[in-house]
Amino acid sequence: MQEGNYNGDFRLRTKLNWEDVEKQRNDNSSILSLNKALLALRKEYPELFRNGTVTELGSATIDTVTKNSVYTVAAYTISDGKDTLLCVFSLKNVSDNKFLFDCGDLNISSYSVLVGVNNKKNLSLVDSSIEVESIAPYETRVYYIGDDTKEMLFTDKRLFLRGDMNGWGYDEMLYDSEKRCFDLWYKLDPDSYKFKFDAYCDWTLSYGSGEENLNGKSVSSGEKVQTSTEEGKNTNFLFTPSSSGTYRFTFYEDDKTFMITHE
Repeated sequence: MQEGNYNGDFRLRTKLNWEDVEKQRNDNSSILSLNKALLALRKEYPELFRNGTVTELGSATIDTVTKNSVYTVAAYTISDGKDTLLCVFSLKNVSDNKFLFDCGDLNISSYSVLVGVNNKKNLSLVDSSIEVESIAPYETRVYYIGDDTKEMLFTDKRLFLRGDMNGWGYDEMLYDSEKRCFDLWYKLDPDSYKFKFDAYCDWTLSYGSGEENLNGKSVSSGEKVQTSTEEGKNTNFLFTPSSSGTYRFTFYEDDKTFMITHE
């Protein structure tokens, strides 16, 4: 990150924010920690990265409208005959889907997650294709194939706000490792908004009210609210701002509570 030629990517031509670096050093799920884990992986398997063969896995996900292959998520293997890594990464801001790749002769009956979410239920075999579930926006995953005892090098700690304010899509919340909380700012008009918090963007771990309520459990601005992982027909929260403005959603990691404040 440096000043100079501004014909390229502006984000990468700014002065280095050393305060941000210190925060990322203390955050095990930061981009800095991810890159450290990838470097550690390279050092752990030097022969694999030096002499291994990289093979791209063709997409087996078909767009229901165009009938063409979908390439919003990419996957490839690197193998030297002794060790094999499967690398998967999201190319775009997409999620809440299942992506299929041609597996060829790759046997995924036993694997370990080295980099990615701490949830091994996201890789399976469907017919002759590898199915990868619920890739978060721009997420990177690395699997070790053939051994289910490998230790994770990096766990992606993320949280998403999903509700009426974004059409039940997903907006990633900013993690503050010092305060151990997730934050997201939203411009809202006076209306009623149902919502939940979702850890993996696939509802396998979501934080709602834990109370079935057709209209959603009502919460007020400035109120600290306890969440629950209990599932039901409708365990949403309901927020109705009294005026237009920017509202801050803060989710506290330690006790799984949240608060909405008017900025």
